[in-house]
Amino acid sequence: MECPHCTVTIHDDSKVLGSSRDIEGIWNITYQTCPSCRRVILALFKTMQVSSVNQPLGDPKEFKYYVYPKSISRKPVSSLVPAEFSEDYKEACLVLSDSPKASAALGRRCLQNLLRNKVGIRPSDLANEIEEAINNKHFPQYISEQLNLIRVLGNFAAHPMKSTNTGVII
Repeated sequence: MECPHCTVTIHDDSKVLGSSRDIEGIWNITYQTCPSCRRVILALFKTMQVSSVNQPLGDPKEFKYYVYPKSISRKPVSSLVPAEFSEDYKEACLVLSDSPKASAALGRRCLQNLLRNKVGIRPSDLANEIEEAINNKHFPQYISEQLNLIRVLGNFAAHPMKSTNTGVII
């Protein structure tokens, strides 16, 4: 596992503080101390056993929520990155575990601000701004390819395609 504080790879040596069962499953609170940064890691695990009336319990499904730190750390932002961008990035990392959609919105805002304020792209919708940046060769090829993937995935997420043929996966 990776320490959520310092991102160093460590052995998962978690110990259970307590357990409880409810209608959703079994809840465990675990802790361990990272041997690298010596900080405590507290996590909440939910294990669900899926079953039906005449069938044995199915495979357990686990969900892990970090209690402390609140989310997994990301690599620190370089001091060369202006605060207007690093603050959005840090906040996006902080809310990722609670709201992936809010995190994505902050990441989108950061990218759009970068394109408008540092690259000089005319304000439009983000897909058109990315396309303009790619077409005008503002970035090296590898960054343009990543931006295009963001544009395609963002468009699909915002405007999912519906199949006109039953059973067809798009």
